[in-house]
Order: sequence, then C-alpha cells, then structure tokens
Amino acid sequence: MTFRAASIAPNDLMKEATMKLIPSLLAAGCLVATASMSLGQVTLYSMGKVGFWTQAADNVLPPAAYTWGAYGAVYVTALTDATTASAQFSGGGNPFLFQPVGSGFPYFTGFGGYFDTQGLLDAAFPQGSYTFTVSGGTLGTQSDSLTFSNALYPPAQPRLTGNTFSHMAELDPRVDFVGTINSFVPSPLATESVTSIGIYRRSGQGPSFYAQLSPSTTTFTIPADTLRTGRPYIFVLSFTSTRVTRGFGNAQAAVGAGYTTQFVFDVGCPADFNQDFQVDFFDYLDFVVAFDAQDPEADFNGDAQFDFFDYLDFVFAYDRPCDL
Repeated sequence: MTFRAASIAPNDLMKEATMKLIPSLLAAGCLVATASMSLGQVTLYSMGKVGFWTQAADNVLPPAAYTWGAYGAVYVTALTDATTASAQFSGGGNPFLFQPVGSGFPYFTGFGGYFDTQGLLDAAFPQGSYTFTVSGGTLGTQSDSLTFSNALYPPAQPRLTGNTFSHMAELDPRVDFVGTINSFVPSPLATESVTSIGIYRRSGQGPSFYAQLSPSTTTFTIPADTLRTGRPYIFVLSFTSTRVTRGFGNAQAAVGAGYTTQFVFDVGCPADFNQDFQVDFFDYLDFVVAFDAQDPEADFNGDAQFDFFDYLDFVFAYDRPCDL
C-alpha cells in the first residue's frame, strides 16, 4: 500500500481543525462535573490560547506556527440560565463575546480569530485578568474573573518522532499502527496537562480515533479497522496545560495554553471508493451513485459542497497510478 499525502491551504486546515481541537483543550482537566452542581448556575468558564503548526516531514516542524488563536467557553446548567456570555480584559478593549452552541446544549463558546504571530495574539488577548459575565436569563447578571499567563504554554511543540510520519505513507488500516511522538514537561502553573491525538474525517464526522495521554507518553496505537481505506483524514496532535480553580461559587474556572500540530493524509488510494483494496470501474460506478445521492462520502475534496469539482478530483485520483 502507498500513501498519497494530501495538501491543503494552512488557513483552511486551521478552520477545519479549530472546532475539532477546542473540546480537546477544554477537556484538559476542566470537564464539567455536574453531579455536584445545583440547577441554575454557571458550571464552568474558561479561556486559553493555542498555536498551530503543520508537519510535513519526519521529526521536524517549521520554525514558527502558521497561525494562533484564543478560545473561550461558559457552561450553565440549563438553557434558561443565561442568554449572553462574554469576557472583558481588565485593561480595556473590546469584549470577547461567546455564542450559544444551540441544539439544546446549555453552553456558549467563542474563538477569537486568527493571528499570524503570537505577538499579535497577545496584543489582542493580553496576559492578565479577564472578567466573565453572564446575563439575560434566570441567573440575572453575574460576573467573576480568570487570570491568564503565558507561562502555561508547554515548553515544546508536538510532533511525530522517528520515522512515524513517513511510515504513515504505508499505513494499512487492516492492522494496528504504532507510532511515536515527543513528550513535554507540564508548566508548574498547570493543575492538569494532557497530550491528545485525534484523527478526523475531512467530510465532517466526529473523530475516527481519539486518545488522551499523559505528557510523558511517547507512543500511540491506532487499532486495526479504525480507519477506512480510500478516505482523507486530519491528524491532530496537541499538547495542553490547564490551570483549574473555582469561581461563580462552585464553578470550575479554567485557563489553558497549548500547541497543536496537524496535517491531512489519505489512507490507501483515494479512488478506492468501495474500500475493497482495488481501484477499478466499480469504484467509479459507486462514486457516481453516491455523488448523485449527495452522500457525504462523495464530498471528495472535503469542502462541504457537492459540485463538479468533487467529480473532477475523483477522476484525477482514479486515473493516477496507486499501489494497494
């Protein structure tokens, strides 16, 4: 089997990975423990910063992140508790506004935009104290604070080590795949630190593979039959350190900082649409049927649209030699 590395513009990759990554960052020691919470209160509020790298070769990363961002969230116990949530830096500036997630989930999230450098991110979201406010619901207007420090950042950026990156070019989804990563030493300020690995379908479904590991862990295993041949995936490796305290009474108050490294890859031959480890006319026929039905599997280029470019990209892959 061979591997055809797929390329994607960094900003597009950032947009795809951002909302997949934020839950992993929030999970580093600040998952809401609702069992101890009474109805009608804030259960968690958090913010943090993250730098994004992309890996393109064995055991090496570019000298700088390709983009940076800030994230935040406020959880309440019921949809009627609040209608708005925001964070305001003590030194002034525009408030960080959070949006309701919707679909019946009682929490608000926000992403503060994309920044070319850490310096630009820090100018927009400086170190220091932020006041979080919820209002508009049965809780009335309530506020409490968090303090962010850049000292929370891990001392290293995550990467695949040894020849793991190039060995993914030979990944056979029918057998276990074992890879290696670097480790990191958590910040002394952190109460929780985690290494997380997520592998996501570019067509938008939830993670095909997800693992949370200790910061000292240097190996991971993708079990056999986890991934599907002929499909593109996003690999996301993150280091995160979080400091968890208390606020709003008994709510978890979490500040975090992390780095993530990601890349897009194909398992097997992209044109093996029916996943029988052969590329033949049956793959073409099955793709056309799926395309006509607007099956998510037929979004071949992963842009969340069904159009002629999906067909053209499939035909290009179908005509391109690929060993299985």
